[in-house]
Amino acid sequence: MNETIKVIKNRRSIRKFKQILDSELQEILDCALHAPNAGNQQKWHFTVIQNKDMLDRMANIMKENMMNSGIDFLVKSAKAPDYSPFNDAPTVVLISADGKARFVQIDCAAAAQNILIVAESLDIGSHI
Repeated sequence: MNETIKVIKNRRSIRKFKQILDSELQEILDCALHAPNAGNQQKWHFTVIQNKDMLDRMANIMKENMMNSGIDFLVKSAKAPDYSPFNDAPTVVLISADGKARFVQIDCAAAAQNILIVAESLDIGSHI
């Protein structure tokens, strides 16, 4: 089995994270930029957040939105005392895009897949 297939088959969603090196983060982002995208538009944006206070504020806003969603499983998750939307990850990469660009959801999904695969290849846990 070649290395690419092995990496894809070994990748799992991890919920216990470690801090990553800047060089590893740069490789992950570089591989995200190499994802296929419609017409080479590259209408995506990658935002890296490593500030714990910011991640905690975002998590609290997400939990509040989940509580107010009226969706039972989201409300139940948000009410759990140990629930953390980011599973206490020290690094979060947000993928956003120009919503008017054609096929941008597919482009962002391809970039997310590249992020997950390269993280696995670097022996870094990840979770979409």
